[in-house]
Amino acid sequence: MDVLSADELLEKIQQKFGERLKEAEVKERAMTDAPPPIRRVWVRVDREDFRELLKFLMEFDFPHLAVASAADMGDEIELIYHISLFQGKRFKEVYVNIKVRVPKSDPKIPTITDLIPGALSTELEKQEMMGVDVVGIPKEKLFLPWDFPEGVYPWRRDETGPKDDVVKYVR
Repeated sequence: MDVLSADELLEKIQQKFGERLKEAEVKERAMTDAPPPIRRVWVRVDREDFRELLKFLMEFDFPHLAVASAADMGDEIELIYHISLFQGKRFKEVYVNIKVRVPKSDPKIPTITDLIPGALSTELEKQEMMGVDVVGIPKEKLFLPWDFPEGVYPWRRDETGPKDDVVKYVR
């Protein structure tokens, strides 16, 4: 498969997913005075379409997952999977940020470790820090102490966020 530009890749994503895309755009950001500026594809899909989108991207190149980030959006948690395609191709790498929102009333998302085994640590982090149930991975702690209180999520801004009684764990 040929290397695609960010715009070409987004066009293919739009052709495949159409109205199922909640957001879709290419953002450009110059990192230095030297060309070319970095162009990133940003898309948002429902969790039901997330794995299908990732598999679709795998038709073009094996994705490199840098990390998944997360934000407390009130009633939802937004996960952003930061991946890149065409690594090692000078000035041709395409960065893709896939946003998926899960409601706090049902904060579940399927694992991608069967597709990208290296995703395990970032998925464990989302379980521990945000309370997202990543279906298909162990329910164990990697980042927090074993005796950290259950149901407290350090990155949440709601009632499940840290309280005074967990301060001892961060000192």
